[in-house]
Amino acid sequence: MRKTSEKYRLNSYEGECPPFKNYLKIDNINLAPEEVAKMITANFTIEEKQR
Repeated sequence: MRKTSEKYRLNSYEGECPPFKNYLKIDNINLAPEEVAKMITANFTIEEKQR
């Protein structure tokens, strides 16, 4: 785990622009999972499935 954490990060730095085409940074500390899911589906135009 230590070697992995030295090579990879879970969090990006402020102002850092990742090299990915499809990228969405969400601070979900104060958000419900349903709110985050809606943000993701809206940003990536993913069709929501009805339960």
